[in-house]
Amino acid sequence: MAVPVRHGAGSASDPDGTGTLSGPVMADVDLGVYLRPSGGHVLIGSTPPACDPREWLDDPDACDPRPTPARFETRVTRAARRFPPLGVPNRPTGVAGVYDAADDWSPS
Repeated sequence: MAVPVRHGAGSASDPDGTGTLSGPVMADVDLGVYLRPSGGHVLIGSTPPACDPREWLDDPDACDPRPTPARFETRVTRAARRFPPLGVPNRPTGVAGVYDAADDWSPS
């Protein structure tokens, strides 16, 4: 049975400051993150690793679309470990949304 789960992605500035970042999507399942260019920023999401608790929702309409500071810092810090020029912004930016997912994330 699928239930709603909140999932977010953080955003960091283009490391070279040109706003022209391009390239492939990179995923590191050991650290539990993926990175991809997105309009002069780097979008940083989670793969999600088993160590991160899921944010199951009772009411998907009540989902806050902003990233939480703790989740943002965790994801961006993990990404910066693999890509040091990225750095960790002082303020969380990005998006969050809702997926229908089973406990084990398999399609239903």
